[in-house]
Amino acid sequence: MSGCGGAKRAVKPKPATVQVAGYNDNHTKFNEINPAVYKKSVKVRVLMDRVDQHKKTTWSLGVPGGFVVRDPESGRVIVRSKKYKAEVKVGSGNIFVNGHKIDLDSVLVVPKKDKPITFNGTVYHGAFLATKAKERIYLINVVDLEDYLFSVVRWEGWPGWPLEVNKVFAVVCRSYVLHKMLLARRLGVPYHIKNSNIHQTYNGTHKHEIVRKAVEQTKGIFLSYDGQPIDAMYDACCGGVIPAKSEMVDLKKAPYLARKKACTFCKKSRLYRWRQDYTVTRFEALFQRLRPGSGHLRGIKVCKRDGAGLVKEVRVVTSKGAYNLNDREIYSLCKRIKSFHFNVGKYGKVVVFKGRGYGHHMGVCQWGVRQMVEEGWHYRSILAFFYPGVQFMELMPVD
Repeated sequence: MSGCGGAKRAVKPKPATVQVAGYNDNHTKFNEINPAVYKKSVKVRVLMDRVDQHKKTTWSLGVPGGFVVRDPESGRVIVRSKKYKAEVKVGSGNIFVNGHKIDLDSVLVVPKKDKPITFNGTVYHGAFLATKAKERIYLINVVDLEDYLFSVVRWEGWPGWPLEVNKVFAVVCRSYVLHKMLLARRLGVPYHIKNSNIHQTYNGTHKHEIVRKAVEQTKGIFLSYDGQPIDAMYDACCGGVIPAKSEMVDLKKAPYLARKKACTFCKKSRLYRWRQDYTVTRFEALFQRLRPGSGHLRGIKVCKRDGAGLVKEVRVVTSKGAYNLNDREIYSLCKRIKSFHFNVGKYGKVVVFKGRGYGHHMGVCQWGVRQMVEEGWHYRSILAFFYPGVQFMELMPVD
């Protein structure tokens, strides 16, 4: 390949024992995928809800075909039920399932016949765990890794996009959740990952076959650095920002995010450039919440950026003085801005933000991936471009 803008046509996909080891200006190098051996099926613990142990709460689970309640440690069956609903009630530090008090710190509701479970109107694969930890009770969906990905890739991507694009997303999301699983183990928390876009949006089952194919055709494959799954960050559109110059992430701890080549593939996206307007009256009202008594707006401008051009500070001048806001404060004030690569100014009665990209500008650029696939890039080559220095590994079950 001849750099970011001059990719050659993709080679015919090779068997699963092949990988892209790295990317450079001259060629894409294929080596064997390294195995990552495990003894059991990989289960993801997805946080669905959590409450104070003493707060009375009821979680209603729809379970077609009935269910059993197990001790998650021993596997012992505590309750068998033919009912199609499991009501998990908590309060005063106790856990009840359909009126049965469970004298354990954790209970697992498992559907019979491997049926899905409905929670809050959404259908999920796997089982549901209620567990006490650190003065709280957590409701957790325990689901097979590949079933989890089947859900996440649909909600974090665009199922109408080509298969090769969704294969990129599948490997990225798998890498991300494996990284979170290891982090959770170190932190000693009962769940691995949250079900919202704080981590990855997880919203149950669906029927998009292209997503299923993407997950199946990349089954078990993830990105690693120094033998560990990477924190595979991604956003909708990078806006051409070079992340190696960014200060948003400690790149010494995550060198695979320090891409030095600009992605120019997302330029056709409507998210590449954006504009958001606030009336001065509206901006003043928002600013008063952050800085009470700050007076009327006189001017606003960016006063500090990092090496990637991302905003670090904004200076707001009012009739009562000048105020410097950091990046987090400006986002809490103006949530419609799509990224921190922007300019801002007061023009008459309007405050205008003009920026590039949508997200944090780290890792995979989703709109860039779509264009790369249209130009013939293979999914492994795309991943090697966005995460320099990574290796591809594959989960390999053993008896």
